[in-house]
Amino acid sequence: PLVLNLEDYDALLDGQSLTLPTKERELLFLLAKHPNRVWSLEELYAKIWGSDSHGDTRTVLVHISNVRKKIELGSARFIHTVRGMGYKFQYVEKSDGV
Repeated sequence: PLVLNLEDYDALLDGQSLTLPTKERELLFLLAKHPNRVWSLEELYAKIWGSDSHGDTRTVLVHISNVRKKIELGSARFIHTVRGMGYKFQYVEKSDGV
């Protein structure tokens, strides 16, 4: 259901173009380019916002939440929390009770 075009940074969900702010788009594409790799909050913050940025990793949490709301419709789940470690991108169909 989710199609990401790495050439033009376009994201489609069920054939519809997604409107994502720049940082959300960068975060989604970074995770998707490295499926199953677990990224810590610190790594994601440094990659997307830059190590010289003045902020904190809570910014990543907010952006992850926003991206999830936009791409995880129906039974599709893409961004997974790895407890105590960070986040990874992997397509999984949700089942009842999950």
